[in-house]
Amino acid sequence: MVAELTALRDQIDEVDKALLSLLLSVWSWWPKSAR
Repeated sequence: MVAELTALRDQIDEVDKALLSLLLSVWSWWPKSAR
């Protein structure tokens, strides 16, 4: 059970990092006038 939870948490962590990097790349690409 604990191993499954740890694996799930790692998976969520990976998704979080992917979303965060995507958000950052979109933010840096976005025109400054539109902010």
